[in-house]
Amino acid sequence: MRLDIDEGDDAAAANAQTLAVGEVVAEKYRIERLIGCGGMAEVYAAVNVRTERRVALKWILPMLAKNREVMLRFRREALAAGRIVHPNVVAIFDVVEHQGSACMVMELLEGEMLSERLVRLGPLAFVEAVAIILPAMRGVAAAHAQKVIHRDLKPHNILLCLDAAGSICEVKVLDFGVSKLAVVDAATAGDITLSGNVVGTPEYMAPEQVRSGKGVDHRIDIYSLGVVLYEMLAGRAPFVNQHFSGLMLEIMQNEAPPLSKFRPDVPRRLAGVIQRAMARDPDRRFADVPAFIGALEAVARDDLRMLVGTPAEGVLTRAGFPRPTPATASEPLEVPRTKRREAVRIGGAAALLIVAVVGLAMVGRGRARRDLARRAAAEARLQPPLRPQIQAKVGSPPTGGASPGAGSVPSPGVGAPDGTEAPPGVASASEMAPPGAPARRPVGSAAHQVGRIPAARQTPGSAVKPASTLRPPRAGKLSVDDF
Repeated sequence: MRLDIDEGDDAAAANAQTLAVGEVVAEKYRIERLIGCGGMAEVYAAVNVRTERRVALKWILPMLAKNREVMLRFRREALAAGRIVHPNVVAIFDVVEHQGSACMVMELLEGEMLSERLVRLGPLAFVEAVAIILPAMRGVAAAHAQKVIHRDLKPHNILLCLDAAGSICEVKVLDFGVSKLAVVDAATAGDITLSGNVVGTPEYMAPEQVRSGKGVDHRIDIYSLGVVLYEMLAGRAPFVNQHFSGLMLEIMQNEAPPLSKFRPDVPRRLAGVIQRAMARDPDRRFADVPAFIGALEAVARDDLRMLVGTPAEGVLTRAGFPRPTPATASEPLEVPRTKRREAVRIGGAAALLIVAVVGLAMVGRGRARRDLARRAAAEARLQPPLRPQIQAKVGSPPTGGASPGAGSVPSPGVGAPDGTEAPPGVASASEMAPPGAPARRPVGSAAHQVGRIPAARQTPGSAVKPASTLRPPRAGKLSVDDF
């Protein structure tokens, strides 16, 4: 058993091609030239003689076509890959047979393989690497939705389509289904995924794929995508060993070395996403490719300031693709980290908050003023007017006969407190004193005289207060209540 580890030399492949230029395959496709050759297939540029549409033919090597089970498996998986309709997956138009072997008819694309770009430029800028890998991940997710597992994802199976200006316009994932035929010596294998037959390229294989290759699921593609992104940024795969057995042991027993070891300037979140995709335990990886895409897109938006989106067709927003990195560039591209959008949002929110606080303060201040005015008005309504003039009730004439003004002169202490005559109808202090109370001394100060109401302060028409309502003065000092 032998693994297809490298793709071989193109010059040697040209000498070993099995289809001649001008040969017609399946009576429809005329061979124009050889595009490339690997350990399991040859790829030719051809044209449909009936529609004149240019296509690519992937021709399975005759040595693999000798086994009937291998051919049945190839046709079944080619049909499964043909059901994948996605702009990031190479389109498969037909599967034909020619000279006892099988041939897939695919769309013809112009560009370069990701592996060629890495050899030419070395490690890529963060923006460029993420812009390339995201469309490839969407293509793989579309394949998984059709129950197709790639199992051989690597830079050589990712095609970068270039426009006339040399910019990357599309990313295509190649070799769906056929990658499961990567074992060259399959003449005696009824099922190439049986125990003992390892399928894939060693540097990009998941530990469980290296261990047995049996019972693997879609998470091996998540691991391979993480390795591809790791290599795009570090310039090398996480595990490198000249000996095949040593490489297999490292992949099975060790975690991948941190990306920051080879790329110290890598954003921490980006390195964490890649490290999780390459976890040795499948349960610690992302559950599926869409989850991987979501985590990587979040890093692209927040840390790399990329314009990314997920349109229905799955194409990365064109603004996310940078211009080709110059071949002479030795430093990685610097990603502008402008925060203008965040500053505008924060400034607007702060302005709104300030306006709201000022408005609430003004409203509260006006409300306090109104409450204060209402309280003052209420107190003014409830406050009694000035103390009315105390007027004594006009008493009845004394029983003795003569009226008070008929020539009688009262003695001091009987009339007014100061010895003067009390006005008619005004009770003196001695008259108002309760029975048995000691005689009160006259108060010399005019301000303390009781019952004196100057005539000048009396207002006509004022109500006369009944004598019964007057409080009797208390013994000792007078108080305000005595008035």
